[in-house]
Amino acid sequence: MPKKILLADNHEGIRKLIRGILSQRLDWHVCAEASDGFEAVERAKASCPDLAILAIGMPRLGGLDAAKRILNDCPQSIVIADSLQDPIPLLAEIKKIGVRGFVSKTRIGTDLIPAIEAALSGKTWVCLEGEDRPMNLEEALQTTRRMVWAPDPTFEGFSCSNCRWRISNEEAGGLKNIQQSFQAHTCMDYPQRKKAAGI
Repeated sequence: MPKKILLADNHEGIRKLIRGILSQRLDWHVCAEASDGFEAVERAKASCPDLAILAIGMPRLGGLDAAKRILNDCPQSIVIADSLQDPIPLLAEIKKIGVRGFVSKTRIGTDLIPAIEAALSGKTWVCLEGEDRPMNLEEALQTTRRMVWAPDPTFEGFSCSNCRWRISNEEAGGLKNIQQSFQAHTCMDYPQRKKAAGI
């Protein structure tokens, strides 16, 4: 029996593109579509799909909030998120919610099928820009934690390059403490950094 897939995106063109990709597989079937997060939750309640592909930036209810509700109502469902946003600030929240994968909309054509295959086989999947291979979510989190903390020239200390989190040298009390503080840091606790404006 084909795997039932719920597809939710507020852009009809993206839904059409994804439908075309999924139609290449006889073992996958789009059982429902939605154009916003609330509709996605209602369609999921009605069909309890094997997999839901949710756009993060949907109106009325975003994809991650919709994912929480769908996984609460249909705990056997698997969720993959897609977006044009950089996934790095979202990885901790994605993992916490239980979303199994993230696909950039700019790479739907190449990344969606392997992401679905990984999720359906019980794995997690994300492909970060600049990395030479896809990773599971835990690997991606560790990679981004290594990547993003750096000395901050705007003050005496270090900051996260994705958000407004920072720690002063005086507050940290040494490099080892800075590293420990950063390992406990998640970008979702802080507003996103505006790149042009700095901290």
